[in-house]
Amino acid sequence: MSTPGVEIRLHDTILYNSIYRFDDDVLVNPHVLGAPAGQNPVMHFKYLPGARTFRHYMRSFDYAWEQGRAA
Repeated sequence: MSTPGVEIRLHDTILYNSIYRFDDDVLVNPHVLGAPAGQNPVMHFKYLPGARTFRHYMRSFDYAWEQGRAA
């Protein structure tokens, strides 16, 4: 099934968090050994000019995206 404006990719990259991007917002769910994702915090970062944390996570996201393949 295809939804306009939504794209999903699969990859084999080892991640230490899940990253979900929505335009200028990113949600980061850090993985904690022994705990399911739903029991770990979700951090919300918004793009702000000059802000480093959003760009830091987006570099990781972009790397995994480039390595991925269409689902």
